Amino acid sequence: MARVVRREAQRRPPLVSAPPREVRYTWVLIAMASVSGLILGSVVLTSATVPDIGKALHSSQSQLQWVGDIYPVVLSAFLLPSGALADRYGRRRGLVLGLILLSVSMVWSGWSQDVGQLIASRALAGIGGAFALPPTLATLTTMMASDKRSQAIAIWVLGGMVGTFVCFFFAGVLTDYFWWGACFVATALLGVACIALVILFVPETRDPAHARMDPVGVALSAIGIGGLVVAVTEGPIAGWDSGMTLGGFALALVAIVAFVPWELHSPKPLLDVRLLRDPMFGTATATLFVLFIADYGMFSLCFQYLAYYFGYSPLQSVVRFLPATIGLVVFAPLAPMAVRRFGRRLVICTGIDICAIGMFLAATWGSNGHYWTLTVCLTIFWSGVATALIPATETIIEALPPAKQGVASAVNDIARELGAAIGIAVLGSAFNAGYRNEVTHLLRGVSGSVVASVRSSPANGLVTAAQSRGDGARTRSVVHSSVVSGWRVALLTAAAIVAVDAIFVYIRFPRSGQETQAALLLDEKLEPA
Repeated sequence: MARVVRREAQRRPPLVSAPPREVRYTWVLIAMASVSGLILGSVVLTSATVPDIGKALHSSQSQLQWVGDIYPVVLSAFLLPSGALADRYGRRRGLVLGLILLSVSMVWSGWSQDVGQLIASRALAGIGGAFALPPTLATLTTMMASDKRSQAIAIWVLGGMVGTFVCFFFAGVLTDYFWWGACFVATALLGVACIALVILFVPETRDPAHARMDPVGVALSAIGIGGLVVAVTEGPIAGWDSGMTLGGFALALVAIVAFVPWELHSPKPLLDVRLLRDPMFGTATATLFVLFIADYGMFSLCFQYLAYYFGYSPLQSVVRFLPATIGLVVFAPLAPMAVRRFGRRLVICTGIDICAIGMFLAATWGSNGHYWTLTVCLTIFWSGVATALIPATETIIEALPPAKQGVASAVNDIARELGAAIGIAVLGSAFNAGYRNEVTHLLRGVSGSVVASVRSSPANGLVTAAQSRGDGARTRSVVHSSVVSGWRVALLTAAAIVAVDAIFVYIRFPRSGQETQAALLLDEKLEPA
């Protein structure tokens, strides 16, 4: 009898509030794409402002990395529980609550007086983003008819990508004309506009039958993610054999090892990890994770490279960054058509390969000091990201039935945000390691105070060079050479990660006609032991 009740609960359709006579699907799509773009774009706000934040708040490179990383770390840690709360109590409520928290935290970030306040405010923004992001895709897949769902998903993905570049652009403009905190205040105003769109056009939807509340799973996932990011971030600074680094890795290992068996035996798991065994669902999830490692890692490094090596202001960096987005604009709309012609496996593999080639070229050919050479490499890179990203997202959504769209949306979101957090941490740490090693090599025999200042961050190194009377030119040259060294180490590391994923997709992703039903793995959960 209990099994029958559970089966009926699974089949029960999600609850949707009575819509007006003519549901404005276009406005719902605009609202959900705008919220997605705002939340994902908020990740890169600090990338555009890092040089100015470092100078204004006298921050070390480790602190600056935490300013950029704390938002996606907290966001990814809270995505699954906040998505479950939204499923239970209402997705529109989750959207409004999350956007309010995000807007308030952005105002706090803009007026932070020290780096500690900025990190704390960014953490609060991550909580707000975690409440607002999962309902966007879940609302679309719940409301849209099956024949319109693929197009809606493509627009939602494109909205997140466009939002990232828009936030990046306005961050550079506002930082150049006002101060580094202006972009955060402007983002808060965009958050208020999104709240208005949600209230006016988005009906309430909920799915309480599939809301998953798992406090132990929440704690283990948060500890695992946090410990891993702490270790990767602090390793190049404190040393890979330091207590903090080793402790972070140990904490992450214990939490992740405990998380898997707990989720396997939990009656209502936070994440049914068996889904990842499905070749189509699991491979697409891994691809999203790797693409966001590369994408947001590149974002976090690109602006620093343009500022520290070429000497561009925030606005100049953003303007010179825009030509590289041509590949994104051209290939994103073409990806769905390519999938219909060649199949998802070939399109995803091709996109990942292009992405890896672009990063490799940016690390080698693009580090020769010529702006247009770098731009060509970045264009190739983002062409690959745009080609693979949309079909990978569609694969995750379509692998599960409509009743499981909340699960699919949550997995999709956590793959993205965890990838962003790990990408900023891993590539940032690789950059720090390459930069600091080169500084140590080039400044042998120089006084300790100069070496310490230059090693702490490129921003501090350039300030030291400007203040040096007789040896400023040499110090500046050391900073430039060390930035190039860090850039190469970071991008070669990322290119290797992406290349491994391309091989994984080629081997594991099913060919056309061999797709599996990931939902069957969930149905097994209902059978008695």
